[in-house]
Amino acid sequence: MYFICEIYNNTTTGIEFFKLFVDLYDVNGNLIGTDYSYAPLSIIHPQETACVDVMFENLPNFDYLNYGGTYYETSERRPSLSISNHSGHPGSYAYETLGIITNNSASTVNGVNAVASLYINNIVVGCDYDYAAVSTLAPGQQSSFNTYTWLPNPYAITWYKLQADGWISTQNSLADVSSEKIFALGGGKSMRLMDRSTLFQIGP
Repeated sequence: MYFICEIYNNTTTGIEFFKLFVDLYDVNGNLIGTDYSYAPLSIIHPQETACVDVMFENLPNFDYLNYGGTYYETSERRPSLSISNHSGHPGSYAYETLGIITNNSASTVNGVNAVASLYINNIVVGCDYDYAAVSTLAPGQQSSFNTYTWLPNPYAITWYKLQADGWISTQNSLADVSSEKIFALGGGKSMRLMDRSTLFQIGP
């Protein structure tokens, strides 16, 4: 049993690490299942959407659910990436999307992936992601991707949306790290990072 929804960021600040949690109840109000999932899109910009799905075993005594979410506010943005030459294909058990991701930024991008949201009319019914064939893209470099989203009826899909994701790795000194700001969970209250533990590996 899947719980699939689309998150819309209606604030003026980017959010990251969006976590959707779902509680399932029987007709008597007893909690019979709980689970969570993170949005596969690392940063959801203002006025942008992202899909999230949570999977449960099939519970015959399921009656209703409650759900909520947590996130961090961020001023960071995803690197400038674009998707081209894409197509969607229904199959026997899954809907496949194929395409090309291009790095349009001036820096090397790591962890590049594509996120596919599938719709029947205007209702999101599927969500999946796939890492690009080349995990690190230099400026101007391209890579292919393909997602497989398992669905009861892939032929019912009427349209899909693709979003590109990735991050730029930078090396910070300890002085740089100690002066960075973090934000309270879901709050927007700025806190200064005062202490940091560092793990050192001894070896080659």
